[in-house]
Amino acid sequence: MTELQRIGVGRTAEIYQHGPGEVVKLFRPGTPQFDVDKEFALSSFAASVGVPTPRPKGLVEQDGRKGIVFQQVSGPTMLAALSKNPWALSHQAKLLAHLHSQVHRHRADPGLPRQMDILSGWISKAPLLTDGEKERVLSYLNSLEPGEQLCHGDFHPDNIIIGEQEWIIDWLNGMSGNPAGDVARTVLLLSFGSLPDDTPGALRLAINAMRRRLCRKYIAAYPKAAQINFQPWLLPVAAARLKENLPEQEKNMLLDFVRQQLASKN
Repeated sequence: MTELQRIGVGRTAEIYQHGPGEVVKLFRPGTPQFDVDKEFALSSFAASVGVPTPRPKGLVEQDGRKGIVFQQVSGPTMLAALSKNPWALSHQAKLLAHLHSQVHRHRADPGLPRQMDILSGWISKAPLLTDGEKERVLSYLNSLEPGEQLCHGDFHPDNIIIGEQEWIIDWLNGMSGNPAGDVARTVLLLSFGSLPDDTPGALRLAINAMRRRLCRKYIAAYPKAAQINFQPWLLPVAAARLKENLPEQEKNMLLDFVRQQLASKN
């Protein structure tokens, strides 16, 4: 990979300069072709309906690794910007809510994965839940209203690039569904997202306090906040998240939250 300049690193992929006005997102070895094709299709659809997202230009393979060539955009992530300028939190929370609502304005392509199917599958495979707990959560999920709007599936400040304009990135978890469920996931990510174990105590307290404020202001700033009732979706979305590869501390917090929610529904 010496011929390419690496300009970004993520959990599932690395970003390299590819050519004039282009970058290539190279996925980690072993990433299924299905996931690469899915992100390409979702990114293409989002760009085609006017969502501000880098336009994918093609699929490639480099040194045995699968990748997607994207239009290059510039700027820090919203998370990085907040870390440097925490006093801009109110502005960034409003921007986060505005961008998320832009996604939800669009009706999803009928061929996109369905939110209810994804959540049901993940809940069924959540290793920390008992069979009885899974049955209760699945029954509750089926009582909620499915939707057909475009949902990002992993919307948080590290997936927003801000510069001369704002860009929404990382569509691997995109789906067709109810925007309230998509908002619920963002609320959970801001509320329970874990920090690295070596984060100093004082910094940990400061970051967690900032995230709580960001979450409150994001909820308040979401357009038509009074009409989007995300609260009922917190239980199934939190239960589904237990299937993901999360740090133990975050898993335990989510498990406690799920069981508290179930107890409240007895």
